Amino acid sequence: MGAVAKKMGRSAPVSRTFDFALIWQLARRDVEARYRGSVLGILWAVAVPLAMLCVYLFVFTTVLRARWETPTGTQADVALFLFSGLLVFNIFGETVARAPGLIAEAPHYVKKVVFPLEVLPVVTLLSALLPFFVSAVILFAAMLVTGLGAPWTVVLLPVLALPLLLLTLGLSWFLSAIAVYLPDVRHVIGLVVTMALFLSPIFYPASAIPEGLRWIHDFSPIAWVVETSKDVLFWQRPMDWTGYGIMTGACALVALLGLWFFMGAKRGFADVI
Repeated sequence: MGAVAKKMGRSAPVSRTFDFALIWQLARRDVEARYRGSVLGILWAVAVPLAMLCVYLFVFTTVLRARWETPTGTQADVALFLFSGLLVFNIFGETVARAPGLIAEAPHYVKKVVFPLEVLPVVTLLSALLPFFVSAVILFAAMLVTGLGAPWTVVLLPVLALPLLLLTLGLSWFLSAIAVYLPDVRHVIGLVVTMALFLSPIFYPASAIPEGLRWIHDFSPIAWVVETSKDVLFWQRPMDWTGYGIMTGACALVALLGLWFFMGAKRGFADVI
């Protein structure tokens, strides 16, 4: 990534802040760096989610025998419900968890190169999409094998993920900027991501949430995307387009505010790092 920065950074005008060629090249290098040196290489992107799906199938069909309302009423459905929720959440969790270290751990971008630092959260988000798409393919294959089938509504999954992508990007801009001035954020964010995981209806159905706490679920974009993805994938219910529009608009506002905060805060990065 450093070589790309040196090549592109000095001559890149402000209008090319979001140079898609640069972003794509950085994202590709980020993915390659993740698997560099391993025997299986990028095949780990397939092996890990496949192994996790097998674990979920074993635990929830053999050990726990959890009871959820599912289309076919089998324990395999429960494992697929959980896997689909984690598939969506991991985009948020992985990107946000890395955000506080993006600027603090790359001082060469700040001090030595005229580089559009605001693209780094975008690169991290794109890098997280590879496991998402691989896991989605594995999920669809498992749905076919277990008899659930793959309804036409599966094509709505990328559309459904848009609010979550906007929310994730906005929070990543904010966290990567604020962590430069408040390093303690890097120690807190792991706890926050874990709390978000267990406060989202992934390991339990939304109906299990007490009535007095239901408002947390109703206002959470993560919970909304997780629940709606189950409706679309497993129940073949039509998407609530009104709710989708409201949620997407709110998350787009978070993204714009995060970018605005980052652009203002980055003027002082060189004085702190």
